[in-house]
Amino acid sequence: MRIRNEGVTDLYMSSLEGGETRRLTFDNTPMWGCAWAVDGQNVVISSGRGGGAGLWRVSLAGGIPERLAVGSPTAFYPAISLHGDKLAYRNGALHTNIWRLELDERGRAIGLATPFMRSNVSEDGPHFSPDGTQVVFFSQRSGSAEVWVARADGSDAIQLTSRNSLSGSPRWSPDGKFIAFDSRVGDHSQIFVIRSVGGAPRQITTGDFDAWVPSWSRDGQWIYFTSNRVLPRQLFRIPLSGGEPVQVTARGGFLGFESEDGRELIYCKDNDGGIWKMLLPSGPETRILATNLDWGRWALHGNGIYFIDATPPRPVISHFDLATQRISRIATVEKTLYHGIPAFDVSPDGRTILFAQVEKETDIMLVENFH
Repeated sequence: MRIRNEGVTDLYMSSLEGGETRRLTFDNTPMWGCAWAVDGQNVVISSGRGGGAGLWRVSLAGGIPERLAVGSPTAFYPAISLHGDKLAYRNGALHTNIWRLELDERGRAIGLATPFMRSNVSEDGPHFSPDGTQVVFFSQRSGSAEVWVARADGSDAIQLTSRNSLSGSPRWSPDGKFIAFDSRVGDHSQIFVIRSVGGAPRQITTGDFDAWVPSWSRDGQWIYFTSNRVLPRQLFRIPLSGGEPVQVTARGGFLGFESEDGRELIYCKDNDGGIWKMLLPSGPETRILATNLDWGRWALHGNGIYFIDATPPRPVISHFDLATQRISRIATVEKTLYHGIPAFDVSPDGRTILFAQVEKETDIMLVENFH
């Protein structure tokens, strides 16, 4: 398997004696393991080409992969016995569900977190609408990662996109009319905008680079995103109407939000573990919070930052006051956290925190008389 980019994997073959490498699949989709068939002419793969993670037979002679009659939408990492008559695979996966933590008027936790959006597939990336009545998120319940919208209590969830690709990281515009999200286009991820009531998405970024994790300027006229067009990855912004991206950070940047007055950018860096700020458009970059923080588990709210500190022994939801530099502990996270996804938000009134936790549902399955 060759991973050309995040979520872009295909199967290739080359001889141990050298020579030309030959591509066998052209799906530009995630893959989770492969196994040689006993005849040496076929390979069984776990692929997202049909939605989920099904098992497919790929012929070395070429052609369209054939979906196996065995397996499930959550079949990973196949293995075939030496005699070729048995197939084993992992059924189910570590997936995330969205949980809700209620706060009182002083920002203290009211009880324990309770489920908000729960299913047997991943639910991630919650973001409240500006008026707090709705939540946008991304889910795999349709077979591929798509953008969904639900009421603030988790009811009446509806699918907003149907791209059959990796789509996620949704963010509401300040006026509530649009939702920006990232989605895989061929080998690269790009930023799209869709009306919050539905319709056809409009592509904002282009080029042979990736663009991920959008956020909005306070006036709604710009979209920030991170990109690998400059390494290490930097934050850029682009007009809502489209055009040429403008680089914002110079020393690394991944997810950022404008301050309430729009004068500063509060942001994190990829694999850095802290929070930084800079005066817009190109002021000095200063670290303001040093902690064991993943880029997808924090949110700017008013004059403070809510975040999950993953420092052992247990992750803790905390609040950092930008004025006093004081950190207040709110609640302990009870379940496992998943790294590298947007998984945290705070309601506009500051009374609800949504965050994603890992659910564990896996089994080893055995198929007898496989052929």
